[in-house]
Amino acid sequence: MKIHQIWKDIQARKNLDLYLTLVVAAAILVADLLGLNTQQIIFNVLLALLGLLAFGMLEDRRVRERIAEAIEEGPFHHHQFFHEWDDRPFRARVKNARTLDLLAIANYVFLSQNSQSLKSLIARGGKIRCVLIDPRSEALVAATRLAVGYEKDPKYLTAQIELALQELAVLAQNADDLQQVQVRLVPILPFAIVTSVDADTDNGEMYITLNGFEQQPSSRPSFILSRAKEPKWFRFFQDSFERVWEMEEARPVNLLDKS
Repeated sequence: MKIHQIWKDIQARKNLDLYLTLVVAAAILVADLLGLNTQQIIFNVLLALLGLLAFGMLEDRRVRERIAEAIEEGPFHHHQFFHEWDDRPFRARVKNARTLDLLAIANYVFLSQNSQSLKSLIARGGKIRCVLIDPRSEALVAATRLAVGYEKDPKYLTAQIELALQELAVLAQNADDLQQVQVRLVPILPFAIVTSVDADTDNGEMYITLNGFEQQPSSRPSFILSRAKEPKWFRFFQDSFERVWEMEEARPVNLLDKS
């Protein structure tokens, strides 16, 4: 090892126990060669080395504890990373939400189960943007190929989309501003199921559920993204949503049209 590297380690207080052991070993060797009594010296040195070893182990333990704490408080700890969809975090979060962006294939179950929370959001002046697949497009057929059970039937899936639009129409009817509830139908399969709350604020959160192939909806992996803790990936999914929302083929829906 080069001398300057040893000096750097000493300045940084790294590997001090090892360097001291080498120095003491060399000193004992020299004393032995000179015919000096080294028994007491060796005993004292062993005690000192045991103390250094204990100190080094304590430092290692502290380092491991700091790493564990960093992982515990890290950006992905709170969702472990994947789990099955659980709407309790969303239900708690939406109580004070101002904006909500939704991307899904049909989303009727979600809209019906959270209808009261969504009505409250609209009543306090909040806004909802919802993107669903266009039942007139080939995306509907592609979606049925991914599905299981009744959802493999295009007629069933179309009915789910129509029911979702009815739920959204009720929200629009209770809104003071037509822009509070906006819906667009797109001719593509969603890249994921996205539920984004207050995306334009520092405390924005996003609930992502991945689509699978012939998997039960309840078994699909989900995770939560925080704009404050995972800004890069939050921007990735939010930018993807915005691009879908703005795509040329997106078809706006007039929810108040009775025809």
